Amino acid sequence: MRHIWTILCKNSCIDRETNNISVFGMLEQLNIIIDSKIQLLLEKEKKVIPLPSFEIVGLWEKEKTEEGTEVIIEFIDPKNNKLGEFKQRLEVKQQHTRTRSIIRVASLGVRENGIHYFIVKARQGAKGEFKEVARIPLEVSISIKLNK
Repeated sequence: MRHIWTILCKNSCIDRETNNISVFGMLEQLNIIIDSKIQLLLEKEKKVIPLPSFEIVGLWEKEKTEEGTEVIIEFIDPKNNKLGEFKQRLEVKQQHTRTRSIIRVASLGVRENGIHYFIVKARQGAKGEFKEVARIPLEVSISIKLNK
């Protein structure tokens, strides 16, 4: 499978008549504001700041007689620590030339400001190695709201 594109968005919708996808609220940056008391508690308990739910949407093209592949998407923080991983099996019916991948994410969190990455990897061949095909940045900005 050949990777065409992957984006982060708030949500997407597939039109039943045309089979076209509409993508809403493309994400490039998240601004998170947390209360200073909550921030201290998160640091003390080594917890993450939860992200709002979103989707990872991709388009893939079938190559030769291939009918599918496995995909792994890793979520990496600015210090290159893996914070999450998603696996998906992509299938393309014989009469089609491409497929979409849509992963709904509702349980990721971050610990720090900076550019985080979603690294998209696809298996090369039926039993081959996973190869990076895309690196999608997400800038995270955490602000602390001071209590009065």
